[in-house]
Amino acid sequence: MNRREFLLLSGAAAFPLSAAAQPGKMPRVGMLMLGSPEPSRFLREFREGLRDLNYEEGRNITLELRNAKGSPTQLASHARELVALKVDVIVGFQTPSVTAAKAATTTIPIVMCPAADPIATGFVEALRVRAGTSRG
Repeated sequence: MNRREFLLLSGAAAFPLSAAAQPGKMPRVGMLMLGSPEPSRFLREFREGLRDLNYEEGRNITLELRNAKGSPTQLASHARELVALKVDVIVGFQTPSVTAAKAATTTIPIVMCPAADPIATGFVEALRVRAGTSRG
């Protein structure tokens, strides 16, 4: 599986069914990046993947992009802002972004791409799905 396929699958799996089931409610995806001032390749690939799944920004999906422009100290406030906006899912680009998102919420699903080993970092307990439970 290549990186683009992974992004497509992880992003598609992240949208809560409740958001899709509510008529007139456009899913809101919070995108948290440590990043730099320039858009990353991962962000471009993520947007391309959304288009491949027939999601068009502004038409049937809203992206709330928060870029710390290389400043790790900004991530926590950006993550809290996304939580306050009540996004349906947070996509954390790079491990520090995922760490900030996890510290800001226990209720909003978080997608990691790319990030360090999710088990070694303590983001999840396991990668397998157990009968009758949700993931990690």
